[in-house]
Amino acid sequence: MLWSAFEIAINLFQGYLLLMYVKECFTYEKKHPIADVLLVCASAGLLTYFLFAPFSKYGELLLFSFSATYAFTLSSENKWSVGYWYAILVLIFSMVSTVTYPIFELVPTMMYYRFPSYLTERFCCIITTNILLYAALKAIIRLKKDCPLSSNRTYVAFILTLIFAYMVDQGLYALFLDIGDTIHTPFFFAYVGLIAFTAMVIVFFRIVSQDAEQKNKYQTEIAVLNMTK
Repeated sequence: MLWSAFEIAINLFQGYLLLMYVKECFTYEKKHPIADVLLVCASAGLLTYFLFAPFSKYGELLLFSFSATYAFTLSSENKWSVGYWYAILVLIFSMVSTVTYPIFELVPTMMYYRFPSYLTERFCCIITTNILLYAALKAIIRLKKDCPLSSNRTYVAFILTLIFAYMVDQGLYALFLDIGDTIHTPFFFAYVGLIAFTAMVIVFFRIVSQDAEQKNKYQTEIAVLNMTK
């Protein structure tokens, strides 16, 4: 009973994460408190349903459809921008959701440490996953708001790199489920490297965006000085 309550609370938190992203990442002309509550409850309700039923790709699409409907329907931002940054949300959310489970499965072997029980291991894995989700989504929101990307090529390069990381993550996860019990070290370092790579991609594009923004600022100042002269 206590474990079920914990999982429902985590599902509510993940619903809140989806709401946080679409509210902070996009602009709105007014607040929509009822839609906020519906989004969190619908997301948490679906995740809770999948605690007792097999989770599938269709279920994942349905989960993301709630927040996508919220963003596309209520946001006053350009729909191309909404679609682009929502695709980033799906990639990051899906990657982080699958990257921690194999790591926690491999920790006892790699670190020579045994968790007191399976529930303890599962608890640590779930908490770590949601902390990483929160940090990753906050990083993407900050990237969009503070450092607008400079050109279409930058947009394309950013999302293609994340798609590549997502494909590697899904391929590793499928391979881990097949042969993870027999090979440990390569999987452990592959997942650690994947996390580091994704973090470096976000940091790199933040640096590129800041440099481009600074360059545009200098060009604007020079143009103003030339007009003044």
